[in-house]
Amino acid sequence: MGDFDLGVLAPLIAAFEAAAGDAEVARVVVDVSEVGFAGSVFLNQLLRLRRQQPTVLAGQLPNRLLRLTGALGVFPVADDVAAARRCRPPPQRGRPAPEPRYDCPPAAG
Repeated sequence: MGDFDLGVLAPLIAAFEAAAGDAEVARVVVDVSEVGFAGSVFLNQLLRLRRQQPTVLAGQLPNRLLRLTGALGVFPVADDVAAARRCRPPPQRGRPAPEPRYDCPPAAG
């Protein structure tokens, strides 16, 4: 289990910034399946990334963080990285949605 707190976020922030600046990136998959603790700094970075690139979480963040901050339901969540890579935005009908909801199929099994 890993913890994402202020002391270990620098490499993650650098990776997020690189992905956000890459026009070739269709979506960013963040594997949170082994995260034991994720604080508000980590959540803030996820929200910043999400504003710049479609972002899908693979696995479950500690629910308490998302529930307490009102961020539960903000991110599409897939069972695992493979399923997250298969997530697709919904077909556009009329005006594009400001935040398209992705369809994340269950993990293949």
